[in-house]
Formats: sequence, C-alpha cells, structure tokens
Amino acid sequence: MKLRFNGHACFTLTLDNGFTFVTDPFDASVGYARPTDRADAVTISHAHHDHNDPSSLTGPKQILSTEGAWTLGGARVEAISSFHDDARGAKRGGNLLFKFQADGETVVHLGDLGHMPDARQLAFLSGASLMLIPIGGFYTIDTEQALAIIREAKPKAVVPMHYKTPVIDFPIADETAFAAATGARRAHTRELTLPARDFATILDYC
Repeated sequence: MKLRFNGHACFTLTLDNGFTFVTDPFDASVGYARPTDRADAVTISHAHHDHNDPSSLTGPKQILSTEGAWTLGGARVEAISSFHDDARGAKRGGNLLFKFQADGETVVHLGDLGHMPDARQLAFLSGASLMLIPIGGFYTIDTEQALAIIREAKPKAVVPMHYKTPVIDFPIADETAFAAATGARRAHTRELTLPARDFATILDYC
C-alpha cells in the first residue's frame, strides 16, 4: 500500500492491486493544488468545503460519507461517528473516523476530530499500522491532544495533517511542535510506502 499527501487532510491510498481511495478532497479556495487522481472511492469525514469536494478527481468516485462498513477493491473500510468540536457537535457538527484494512496494513484517518476520543472511538483507532491525525488546533485537536491520542492508541506510525503551511491562511498551528515532540522525519517527498520505516513522518504537500 502506498500513501500520497495531497495537502490538508487529503491523501491518496493506493492498494497493491491499484485500487485507489482519496480522503477528504478540498475545494479550490483552500490553497493547495487540487488532486486530479483517479479515485475508485472517496471518503468524506464531514461536509465542510476543505474536506468534501471530489470534483477535481476522475474515476468512479464512490462516495463514503456515512457510518458504515464496506468491502471495496479487496479492502475493508469502516467509518464511525465522532465530533468536530469539544461540545458534542454543537459548534461544528459531526465528523467520521475512517479505518482502511488492506495489504496486511491498517490505516486510520481521523478527519477533523475535535475532542479526545471515548472508549469506543479509541478502540476503533487502536493498533493501526498508520494513523493520519490532525494537529493544528482551533478547528480540530491540537498537537498536545494528538500526542495523548497517539500514546493511548499506539499506532506503529503517524503522519500529521490539517496544520498551517505557507499556502493556507487558516488560524491553525504549524507542524513545529509536533516534529519536536515526536522527532518526526521531514520527508522530501509526498509519498510513503507501508510499512513505514519511521514512527513519525512529515510529508511534503507539493
């Protein structure tokens, strides 16, 4: 399985058989170059413009945007509910946590998780080969909360997402504190092949 970072919370997961998932594609206002990948399936964690616009993608684009479980392209995909804030959705609504199981690996994508997970959510996230976790704060959990989740869920590897970069103007923090706390390797590439060789990796977005 290969992973490519498209910016923000958008990744392309390509299975060994070529089947592709794209997570949380964004619209043109976000600032990153929009992905133009073929997407066999698209996962959408919540209905905000920086996470739910697959129009730049090609292919079948089967949309997964509800709680549920699917078998697609040889992968097992599951989604469970969470919240986009620390007030049970009163501020920003709901959010889905996604789990992908294929090629002997398990990848979890936390979308715009805005609170510490409860026991059910933590169990869902635990033991992943790779965790894709927001760290920017303000709209989502921040780096300190992300680190606490990582300690509890014990993924084998982590890649941060939804943080400040020069191409976006959202009021969120950058990756500096996360890199300092985890010793994350700054990869000079957008891509990662699983299993990951480092515990924490910061991927390029262009």
